[in-house]
Amino acid sequence: MALKKSQLYSSLWKSCDELRGGMDASQYKDYVLTLLFVKYVSDKYAGDPNALIMVPEGGSFADMVKLKGDKINMIIGRLAEKNIKKVKRLLKDNTRDLLLFTMGINNGLRISDLLKLKVGDVRDIKPGNTLKVKETKTGKMNFLMINKSVHKVLKQYLEEVKPSDEDYLFQS
Repeated sequence: MALKKSQLYSSLWKSCDELRGGMDASQYKDYVLTLLFVKYVSDKYAGDPNALIMVPEGGSFADMVKLKGDKINMIIGRLAEKNIKKVKRLLKDNTRDLLLFTMGINNGLRISDLLKLKVGDVRDIKPGNTLKVKETKTGKMNFLMINKSVHKVLKQYLEEVKPSDEDYLFQS
């Protein structure tokens, strides 16, 4: 007997809900999406030396399945480390997107929170300074640490664009 799509969805939902346990649904969603992304990248690009995304030795989904707990973060770290420089090279001619990417990977904020920043919020900020940002989704206050990588791209972007303090930092 063939399985109906609605039965499959219902079964998957129930399984995920049981696995989630007491974890907040929004946190669980981020966790599951990350796992799905790593699985997709591993299936599509592992072993391909000309791939857009490199899957390093010890950085595949299969390697992740072998591990448990916090060790999974090591796999994600290997995958990210291998590809960050590659993405930055691809974005080098688009300073706006390079800044958005650099701030995102260095601070872990959602893009919706970064898009709310105004030039006046960051114009005089120095490496080591922090910027207080209220997260849209959670309503929590978060502190954006400006490290040397972020500061370098920010300075370059502001020199190129020459925006006013009232402008949004990331304009369309």
